[in-house]
Amino acid sequence: NDADDDYYGTASTNQQHEGGDEYTSAKKLVQRAADREALLKNLKPSASSLSADRSNSDVTNSLSTTSTQLGADFSSLKLKPDHISRPCWTCPDGTIYLEAFHEFYTKAYDFLVAISEPVARPEYVHEYKLTPYSLYAAVATNIDTESIVRVLNRFSKNEMPVGVAQFIRECTKRYGKAKLVLKHNKFYVESDYPAVLRELLRDDLISQARVAEETSGGDGTAGAGGDGAAGVNNAAAASNGSNKN
Repeated sequence: NDADDDYYGTASTNQQHEGGDEYTSAKKLVQRAADREALLKNLKPSASSLSADRSNSDVTNSLSTTSTQLGADFSSLKLKPDHISRPCWTCPDGTIYLEAFHEFYTKAYDFLVAISEPVARPEYVHEYKLTPYSLYAAVATNIDTESIVRVLNRFSKNEMPVGVAQFIRECTKRYGKAKLVLKHNKFYVESDYPAVLRELLRDDLISQARVAEETSGGDGTAGAGGDGAAGVNNAAAASNGSNKN
């Protein structure tokens, strides 16, 4: 009858309309994916990779890839022959991905927590990030620089990017070479490395706070004319509003 014809005609029109919407949405998704791939191909390799001849500050800034909104394509990373037996990927921007289902997950997890900061830990793949502060914390717990590089390379499925190893060394090479100690209600910067102290004394605030001190030798300090240490008076440090390590 006429009512049935109207009903089925309306239903058919609605289905065609919904089908058209689905087709349009799918077409938009395909176009969006194509645009994304085109943009990724236009990215220069140096945008997400670290250069071995840059300073520590430049290397640190390089770990924040310029393609944050688009992501980064690391499909060109060279895998090791036995990559299946290794639990994580080490990317040029300092990001580390760990397989949570891998047999060596527990060992790799303990190590990555000690040297990096967790970013995301979903069910199957965890993401970590190497940062200067995470590396400072690592060496503060007596994990030496070369051990970090060696163990990370051992866990990594791909060949470790040169820039990542350099970033680790740059962030940790100065740790522990100077320390701030309290003696007779005064703070002193002490070091066994004269070159480090000379570099510190090039700072105006530190050089003004330097004091002469008689020493018996062998304790890592020296008077105003020596290279062994720079004494920092606590009152001078307080008036200056800062102290440096």
